[in-house]
Order: sequence, then C-alpha cells, then structure tokens
Amino acid sequence: MKSNWKYTAKSRAAAMCLLGAFAIFAMAGCKTAPEPAANSGAATNPQPATNPQPATGAKKYTLKGTVVSVDAGAKTASIDSEAIPGLMDAMTMDYNVHDAAALAKLKPKEKIKADLVVNSDGAYVENVTVEQTAPEAPAKKP
Repeated sequence: MKSNWKYTAKSRAAAMCLLGAFAIFAMAGCKTAPEPAANSGAATNPQPATNPQPATGAKKYTLKGTVVSVDAGAKTASIDSEAIPGLMDAMTMDYNVHDAAALAKLKPKEKIKADLVVNSDGAYVENVTVEQTAPEAPAKKP
C-alpha cells in the first residue's frame, strides 16, 4: 500500500502549529503551589503555640509587668513590663487596651500577663489576666 502523503512546507507549518497548541494547553493545565506570604510564617518559620501569629500579619508577644496607672479616657494602661525577648528591654510605657471591660478591671500595682500585639499601626495589649492583685493599703489609725 502506497501513501499519497508528501512532506511539504505547508504540512510542516501545520505540524508545528499543532505541537505549539498542544504545548500551550498542556502548560495551562499545570498548576504550581502558591508561594507563601512573606509574613505568614506558615511552614518555613513555625511559631511556638504560646505566641500564635494573627492572620493580619501582626506579631504577638507575651507581656508580663506591673500596672502603674490606668487612663480610661485614653483607653491606655501604663505598665512597667519585663523585657520581651526579641522586641524590647524592660521599660515602663503606655499601652493601648481595646477591651474596655479588661481596662476597667486593672488597678495600679497589680501584676499582669497579657498578649502584646504589634502591627504596622502600633501596638496594643489583649487577653489581660491579673497574676497578683494589688496589695491592700493599710488601714489608717483613728
């Protein structure tokens, strides 16, 4: 049996077109895994369970310290905090407290523990717990 097919420039062009179309369709079907976000810390930099990272890209640190004063109007508490490794030395500074109920419960001289959330807008404390209540003032003698 004899074939009538001849190799010509036209047939070569048609074959190249088909191969090119096949390659494009094959590559379009391939998907790669998305790159992790730069600040997600997902698999490349897992964080300890005690300081989970918020989805907003903010970082959480454990803050321990003593309440110096509370300003309900400004929604802040001045806290003499211990050093926070990887963030700052021990110091006294004002921290924003978004939870009004938690802020209302704070009293000067109480020892507290809280989550310090640091993001591009600043920092604030949340999940505040009193570790040691403020000592009672001695009663005045009459």
